[in-house]
Amino acid sequence: MPTSNEAIKRHIMYCLTIAETVNDLFLEKKTQERGINVFDRVRGQVDLAMIRVLQQDTNNETDIVLARFADAVSQVGMMRYGVKETLIPLVEHKILAAKRLGWKDLEADGLDGLGIMYAFLGYLQQAIRYFEMAHQIADNIRDKELKRDIQTHLRMAQKQMGYQKASSALRFLALVRLISFRLKVLVAQMHKNPFSQVAALNGLAGVYLDLQKWDLSIGHYQRAITISREHSFRFGELEASMGLLQAEMSGETDAGVSSPTGVIGNLVSEFGFKWSTDYSVFETLLEIAPAIRDAEIVSSQMAKKNDPRAGEILGLLDQIMTKTNEIVSAAVNEPDVKHEIFIVSLVAIKNDLANIAAIISSQNPPTMNDRKQSR
Repeated sequence: MPTSNEAIKRHIMYCLTIAETVNDLFLEKKTQERGINVFDRVRGQVDLAMIRVLQQDTNNETDIVLARFADAVSQVGMMRYGVKETLIPLVEHKILAAKRLGWKDLEADGLDGLGIMYAFLGYLQQAIRYFEMAHQIADNIRDKELKRDIQTHLRMAQKQMGYQKASSALRFLALVRLISFRLKVLVAQMHKNPFSQVAALNGLAGVYLDLQKWDLSIGHYQRAITISREHSFRFGELEASMGLLQAEMSGETDAGVSSPTGVIGNLVSEFGFKWSTDYSVFETLLEIAPAIRDAEIVSSQMAKKNDPRAGEILGLLDQIMTKTNEIVSAAVNEPDVKHEIFIVSLVAIKNDLANIAAIISSQNPPTMNDRKQSR
């Protein structure tokens, strides 16, 4: 029989898992409303679990759990908790936990998050003070990426001071999302989990894309691509490559790039794509991305059973990644023909996905030799 303390710890970890799942739902625009609804149903249990964590003896394990709870509820909590009454004290506990752990990067992240909370409330002087404290720590540990993120927040707060009014809640909600994704990157690095790291980097880059911080967005997407290629993580590379392309194109639009004309313009018109920062082709790519992920999962399962179809699927996935790389390369290096390449590559990607679907659904797939003989 488990002891009372063991039962409490199990309940805490169960609620932490729920809170982090809710956070993942809330961070995605398509599932944000669902995340709020789920949180409303489990809020009582999550609140009780957080109280119990604070009642535990302080040690490395409880400090890490406390920091994870703070990250998990900070975003959706902006909609349901009092920022001053609940969220700020929770982030302060996270900072204390980081100090006890000796994790300077987590401490700086917490101070940065505290600055965002105060900026959200309109207390810009306090926000700037916390941003400056976070910036100093990031500078001391020579974390250039974290330092660059904090500098962005500091400049925004200083700019708002000039206007003498707080920015909109929605913009600061986007900034709050940065806290979660940065912590996810740190945790993934600590556990040496490249797949989680890629997912977190893509999420971080996506937030900067929403904030129109093109250089920061591009940098994080490029890092995600590098890690994905090192570990043959095709879905992560696809997601990052498409995000990179959107960031490149958005930056070009801001720089005054004109709309396509002539043959390329006709191709764009024929396929129903719109020339804007919300290029409608990205909606198509968002539909394709889950198919890439599912194909990787199925091929992995087949490979464990020594199913020869696994190799065929992986080969087609590699072809898709080649086409994706051509799209991204064209966006940077071949501006005159990049739209035509985009369309042609997209058609090829769809054909490869159709072939993957046929392989997966086949009961008695022909061997590679059979296919060669039939040609």
